[in-house]
This record gives sequence, C-alpha cells and structure tokens, in this order.
Amino acid sequence: MNDDFLYFDHFLCRFHTDKIKVFSRVYREKILSAFNDIENDVEKEMDRIANEYPFNPDFDDPGNVNEWAYGKGIDYGINLSESKCLFMAFSAVALYHDWEKSIISFLKKEIGRNNPIPSISKWQHIVKWLKKYDTPIETFEFYHDLNELRLVSNAIKHGEGSSLSDLRELNASILSPKENGDCSYSSGEFSLLGIDLYIEQNDLDRYEAALLKFWEHQFWQTIGEKRCRK
Repeated sequence: MNDDFLYFDHFLCRFHTDKIKVFSRVYREKILSAFNDIENDVEKEMDRIANEYPFNPDFDDPGNVNEWAYGKGIDYGINLSESKCLFMAFSAVALYHDWEKSIISFLKKEIGRNNPIPSISKWQHIVKWLKKYDTPIETFEFYHDLNELRLVSNAIKHGEGSSLSDLRELNASILSPKENGDCSYSSGEFSLLGIDLYIEQNDLDRYEAALLKFWEHQFWQTIGEKRCRK
C-alpha cells in the first residue's frame, strides 16, 4: 500500500472553507458596508462644509460658499470611491496569501510524513509538488480564477512587472473598466492603487468561489481525497 499521499480530509477542508467564509462576512459587514451609500455621504459632507464655513454676510456670497462646498464634496466622494477600490484590492491580496500560506503548510505537513520536508515558498513550487502527487491543478475548473487571483495579488503588491504582463497576455477582464463599475476610473499611475486594475466586487466573488472550490471536500471526494505520489 502506498503511504506517500496528500490527504484532503473532511476536517481540513471544513476548516479552510469556514475561514474563507468568515473573512468574506467580516469584509462585507465591517468594511464594504462603510461604502454602501457614497452619494448620501457626499451630500452630508457638502452640508457639513457649508454649515461650518465662517460665513460673513459683508464679504461672502452664499452662492460662492455653496459652490465651494460642492467642489469639496465631490473631492470627498472621489476619495471614498478610491478607498473602496483600494479595500477591494487589499481583500484580493489577503484572500490569495491566506490560500498560499495554507496550501504550503498543508504540503509540507503531508509530504513530511514520509519524506524530508520540502522547501516550498512560491506558486511554482506549489504547482510542482501537487503534480508529483497526481494533482495537476492547471486542469481544474477553478484554475483560471485562482491563477488570476495570484497574478492580481502580485500586481497589487509590486506594480508594473511580470504579473501585470501575464494578466495582459491572458487578456484578463480585470484590466478593463466595467460599465457602471465602482472602480471604472480609479486606476492608473496617479490612483491610490497606482496601476491599471479595475477590481470589482464580482471579481472578488469569483476569487472567493475558486478558493472555496479548492477546499471543498466533495470535490476531493470526487477525484480522490488521497493523492498518491506518482
């Protein structure tokens, strides 16, 4: 009997899927919810600025004050929208790096049961070791979104470089603004993110679904939860 295998057992998978779901719930309820009504927040900011202006009827024109408050409110709204996009970008980075940390820890533990603990620190190592255990991740249905998440995470961290170039070669939809998207203008060299990436909530939903699928126990039961070394 081959005792050299990776074992995707029920408790392991449940632990990781629960962790992803908790992260998603906290992100949506504690962070994303802060940007639920940007238009109303902008109106409140305009009113606050106008009301706090030290108005002097001998020198100030009410119309000029309101126009000034309007301009400040628009700037505030742009800052809120860019902040929302930045938090979505950071969430993508967090999702990927939690998966990367988890799969590396899993591989070292499983392989180390019957072998010297391997040196695994990056994507290429992960793919190589999974293949050694008859798990060609590139063939899995969720691979496209998982790989895109990896490239997006790296591009957010490092800016212009190989990951952004790979996204361009893949013609990834995340490189183009979406019609009526939250981040349709918040990109480029002078944005908070500093690169041309248009991360929307539906992109985060795709990435989360890919990670959940990777750790879904039923998926591993279907293809074999014990992945024996070739």
